Order: sequence, then structure tokens, then C-alpha cells
Amino acid sequence: MIFADTHRASRGSARPWPSHTERKIRGSEAFSVASSAGTPGITGVARGVEVRQESQGRRRVERLSAARGVVWPCTVKAGLKWVRETHRHLPKLQGGLFAAAWQLDGEIVGVAIAGNPSRVWQRERKIVISRVATIGAENACSALYGSLCRAAKALGYVEAWSYTLPEEDGTSLRAAGFEDMGLTLGGSYDRPCRHRDEPVRSEPKRRWRRRLTAEGAA
Repeated sequence: MIFADTHRASRGSARPWPSHTERKIRGSEAFSVASSAGTPGITGVARGVEVRQESQGRRRVERLSAARGVVWPCTVKAGLKWVRETHRHLPKLQGGLFAAAWQLDGEIVGVAIAGNPSRVWQRERKIVISRVATIGAENACSALYGSLCRAAKALGYVEAWSYTLPEEDGTSLRAAGFEDMGLTLGGSYDRPCRHRDEPVRSEPKRRWRRRLTAEGAA
């Protein structure tokens, strides 16, 4: 089930709720068309629509922040689709092991994906949370980190790891029980004996770890 197309169906609406990207594109197109027409009246209307959309977006985030969220089932395929549409700087992700969504007031507002760790980490029972993407709902990120950690523990993993950019403060990770493990070296993973694509962001990343069991703390 791809929740992005069906999570409004329970309210009796046959029309799928447009994604965050679709709403953004539609608003930009309306403003561009009105501006290119060179008609002050039409341009003013387009700007008024844009202002109303921004106001509605703020009210929506405030409403979602006041609602009570729940973990919601999510396939990896649906999670990858959400990440492509909403993640700020790394929308591309190659697969994953499992995923979870966060629902507020009947609406999906975020997704987290546990990715495929290296063979060494698989043997050591370490999992990597590759992506967390939300639309800004309060506490959604930390709730998603926590849900994937609980799922990983149930599956036998002893540690969960994640990475952020150096300028990100990691508030959600700290709230979910992760500890700062310092910076990576950065750079490329390409080797003569094992070719890899160049990374989108090659600078050092901040590493975060959460021990899931007493064994992981050993």
C-alpha cells in the first residue's frame, strides 16, 4: 500500500491528497504564469493566492503540532517515494530494509527508512537509519528515530547509527537517545577495486549512535 495516495480514503474522499512537492509546484506555476502575462490584476491575484497558501500551510503545521501522532505502517517503496518528494538535500536513496511513517490527525507527515548496512555491520548487528524526512510537524523526527530503533531491537540489532551534516544540531537524535560520536573523514567511497558513484555531499558527516541492548554497550 502506498499511503501517499490512499491515506485520505477513510474520510470518504475519492480525490488523492496532493503531495508536498505537487502543492509547491502548482503554486510556483500559478505565480510564474501570472507574472509572465504582465497583467497587474492577474499578478496581484496570483500573489494573493500564494500568500493564502503560505498562511494555510502555517495553520496546517500548527494544527498538526497540536495533534497526537502515532507510528504508522509504511513499505520501503512508499518511504522512498516520500523521501524523493520531501527530503531537503538527499532525496535519492538506494533501497532499504524497513521503514515507518508518522501520522498526525489522519495525515502522514513523515517517514524514516532503515538502510542496508555494510556486510561487516550486518555481522556486528548494527543498523543504519539512512533517511528521516518530515513536513515540519513537531516531534515527528524523534518519534520516527525511536520507532525504527525499537523495530531494530526486536529484529536482533544491538546498535543503531545515523549521520547528519555538521551544521545540523541533532536535537531530534538526542531526544531519541542517540549520542554524538564525532565527525567522519568525508570524501569518496570509490576505490580501484570497488567503484562507487561520487557522493552528493562529500564533506565530513556527524555520526550518531544509540545502543539498543546491553550487548551493544559492551
